[in-house]
Amino acid sequence: MEEGDIVGILKVFFVRTGAIGKRLGFKAGDIRIREEIVQANLTWKEDGEIRRERIKTRFFGYFRSHVAEWEPVIAAESVDVERGEVARIKIKEITLPEYTVITPLFIRRHALGSLIDVVQQGKRRKVEEKKRIGEAIFLPARSGRVEKGDLLGVINVYYIATENFSVGRREKDEVLAKVVDERGRKEFRIKPFAYRRKTIARWEPIVAAENRKVRKGEVEEIAIEPISLEENTIVYPLYVMRNAFGSVVDVVEERPRRVEERREIIKAVFLPVFDGEIRKGQLLGVMNVYSIEVQPYEVIWRWLEEWQGEFRRLFAEVVG
Repeated sequence: MEEGDIVGILKVFFVRTGAIGKRLGFKAGDIRIREEIVQANLTWKEDGEIRRERIKTRFFGYFRSHVAEWEPVIAAESVDVERGEVARIKIKEITLPEYTVITPLFIRRHALGSLIDVVQQGKRRKVEEKKRIGEAIFLPARSGRVEKGDLLGVINVYYIATENFSVGRREKDEVLAKVVDERGRKEFRIKPFAYRRKTIARWEPIVAAENRKVRKGEVEEIAIEPISLEENTIVYPLYVMRNAFGSVVDVVEERPRRVEERREIIKAVFLPVFDGEIRKGQLLGVMNVYSIEVQPYEVIWRWLEEWQGEFRRLFAEVVG
């Protein structure tokens, strides 16, 4: 790592708290984006070597739709993993459409650990361009063996717009994957779905239900006060570390269920950055909980056409 390297990008969302009935969100004209230009190193790996390119970039805003699809992340190789040792695992290639941003679908999908991130192949591309994803960053909470075909996790793929928005239609087929839980492996056919997220969310505190000593870098599964989730809800972590000893990187269901079903969260996957002791009743982190509407994949194109009209109206309001 060198000074000036880009280590990541933060998405900053404008929110409105308090009584929902008073005001639903911001007017587009309320939001102002900094125009500061910064210089930084864009890095990527090519032919086994780290490449660097000095670039000029700026802070910029975008319009995020609430229209998204799910992409299953499936192992393309078998590999042994050790608790707490981050693994880079080859996956069945995923092509991301232009004008999309992604986030992992919170709630652990593999018994051994959590999908933390995915790796783009080759030089980093702009949001406006298609991207190929070929590897997963996997954080094991237990030691064991990931097998080829295992479902490592799922990513949410959200459509966005900058000054322009254009996306070509594409077909998606069912995929075959092995779901791994405490009972073993079971093969499933995963159908493609689209979903539309509601604009209003709630926060759920993640509170320890036990005392647990933690050591820096050693992942722990910590029992928490149960959190009940309604049908058709998805969750995200509220970023910025909420506990003095580390961060919640994922949560665990009582048993695997579909998004369309009621679920109960009973554990947090906690990554300590300091040695210490978690005490029962301490706040470990916070989750955003959103309600969604799930539909067959083909519906996504109608939703995106509707959103395009809304985007043009908002863009005209912002730029005058």
